[in-house]
Amino acid sequence: MAKEWTKQEDNLLLYEIKHNISFDIMAKYHNRTEKELQNRRIRIAEKMVEANFEFKSILVLTKLEQSAILELFYKHNLRKNHKRYIIKGIKTDLELIKCHLNI
Repeated sequence: MAKEWTKQEDNLLLYEIKHNISFDIMAKYHNRTEKELQNRRIRIAEKMVEANFEFKSILVLTKLEQSAILELFYKHNLRKNHKRYIIKGIKTDLELIKCHLNI
């Protein structure tokens, strides 16, 4: 069974990501697999979305791809509203960001 993540370990992971430490080095230090670290980074981003962090902040802190963060916002909105919505006329992720996240 995988060990629980602590708040301190989450903060350390974000610090290491910010300073471009490679995932293979982080994995050894944390005694976890690279996949576990990647999954945790996504989970941290999910928590940020749920806590109403701005898109830009999540992008900077997690260094996830824009499309991955947009997907988290989309899934959060689906859960929050309990219904599907369709965004019409949006051609790129950048347009989606500008139109719907006010950045």
